[in-house]
Amino acid sequence: MLHVINAETIIDMESETHYHFHEGIPALEYPQVHDFYEFSLVTEGTFSLLLGSHTYTLEEGDLIIIRPGEIHSKVAIPGKESKHINLAFLASTMESLFSYLYGKKPEEMLLAGHTLVKLSRNEKKSIQSEMEYLNLFPITENRAKRAHLRELLVEIIYKYMVPASAESQQIMIIPRWMQNLISGMQNQDNLYEGMKYLVETSGKTEEYVCRSFKKYFGITPTGFINNRRLNYVANMLRHSDRDIGVLCNDVGFASISYFYTLFRKEFGITPLQYRKHYQLVSRPVKKARPETRENFPHFQ
Repeated sequence: MLHVINAETIIDMESETHYHFHEGIPALEYPQVHDFYEFSLVTEGTFSLLLGSHTYTLEEGDLIIIRPGEIHSKVAIPGKESKHINLAFLASTMESLFSYLYGKKPEEMLLAGHTLVKLSRNEKKSIQSEMEYLNLFPITENRAKRAHLRELLVEIIYKYMVPASAESQQIMIIPRWMQNLISGMQNQDNLYEGMKYLVETSGKTEEYVCRSFKKYFGITPTGFINNRRLNYVANMLRHSDRDIGVLCNDVGFASISYFYTLFRKEFGITPLQYRKHYQLVSRPVKKARPETRENFPHFQ
């Protein structure tokens, strides 16, 4: 018998979510279908998931999303134990998040059918810890719990689900170690280290890293690093008054003349011209008030 589950019967409307720690598989609850989004994270062991026409053998560290309207069954594997965490969100919450982050609907971003992410041990432990932390909130602190759950949802969607969906549509799947490198380059310190960071973090040779970047991105690591550095500087030129030479040094450019050459090639103008243009645009001119005695009452 198909179990139809509606959001209002399971999701707390004040926190707009539901979570549950499962030990084993509650077989009597399947097959089921629901009108909300559900994330399942396997924390120990393994079990099978029948999702539409697909069958998955989920193992520790696997994170998968089940969308509204998808018929699914979780099935225990004989002789195998398992533990997993379910985290459910209202469809309206997901739609609001995607609209805010991407200006699109969830179905436009999660195009891969059934998005499965294989987390590293540390990634799995991080999400599991965030979930277990919810149990420390007093029952009456629903707003704080809701904020924590939404923060976790943003992390899952932005860091794992959308990138996994995007890369699964590519002919070549980017290796996990390269994904970690790309993610790490969002850190300014790693950006400063540049090629040294890529080699030391990956544990690969410089030659292997170079071949992999050319294979998957069609660009050299140096080209990738410089592009990230230039974008960082361009954003700081728009949104800070930090000295251009200091910004150049912050991201690891050893030569300011080389930086100027790259910047002009990328943006068509010098860094100083870029700063003046965009800071002028972002600061609307205020109309001066007439200098009448009424404006300066202390002179009256």
